[in-house]
Amino acid sequence: FSAEVVSREELFLAMQGRNGFRATEVTGASATSAGAFVQNRLEPGYVRYMTKAPRLMNIVGRGTTDSDTVEYVTQSAPTNLSDGVPEGTAAPEAVLPFATATTPVEDYAQFVAVSNRAMADAANIESIIEDELTALLLDNVEDDLASGAGSSNDVEGIYTAVSQTQQVGADTRVDALHKAGTQIRTAAGVYMEPDYVGIHPNDYQDLILETDGNGQYLMGPPAMAGSRTIWGIPFVVSTVFTSGTPLIGNFERGAKMWIREGIKVTAGLDGNDFTKRRVSLLANMRFAFKTLRITAFTEVTGF
Repeated sequence: FSAEVVSREELFLAMQGRNGFRATEVTGASATSAGAFVQNRLEPGYVRYMTKAPRLMNIVGRGTTDSDTVEYVTQSAPTNLSDGVPEGTAAPEAVLPFATATTPVEDYAQFVAVSNRAMADAANIESIIEDELTALLLDNVEDDLASGAGSSNDVEGIYTAVSQTQQVGADTRVDALHKAGTQIRTAAGVYMEPDYVGIHPNDYQDLILETDGNGQYLMGPPAMAGSRTIWGIPFVVSTVFTSGTPLIGNFERGAKMWIREGIKVTAGLDGNDFTKRRVSLLANMRFAFKTLRITAFTEVTGF
């Protein structure tokens, strides 16, 4: 029996990569070295693609309905003949014109097919998809409350219904917003005080950063505490409002949303889902919406 003995000098040379010997470095980057033992850290949740927060639907009037059509009564300009009447003389007769109006309940919906394997193996995938479908549905509803065409089963949005405008023109933005509010305050059959200014973030930025000849911010300094208002009217800042065209109005009384069925997510089989071993998750919401008084709103154009 014999054993090869490496001398101290030979070991030193081997460590220096000489004499035919070379040490193999153990690295964390290589999958064939220590890297095989390094595991990635899985961050809980996911980096979500954010949608708009529902803002418009939170400031319009709200109601409920148990039918597929909402019927309501409108009143047009009454004939007001009230005046001083001499004794023994018949009083004049007033005319109070009312009419019935209707607006349909629309069904907003979309679905996603998910394989049974994904449902079984991917943790929380069902709740994630439910959250995503709900957020996307609300995002589309919010858009249509503002600018829906009122056709092809879409509700008619406020921008589509309203025809009252106020040009900025030679005015400042601040003055134009005040004049737009005056249109609402003096509109026959309205005489409402505006409760919100709906404004796109780009327009809000232009307004907030506007300065006078001395470089002073017209809407107050950056460090000003509290929420900003204009002429005492609060802002609702959202991309749901058209860029370049803020919308001022009495949102609570001028428009209304009736909920037939709130958002719900249901699971079921669609078509050949069974043989493809998958399930369809469907989100839908049923509601009606109407701009009750179009002169309760004014678009500020050329902003």
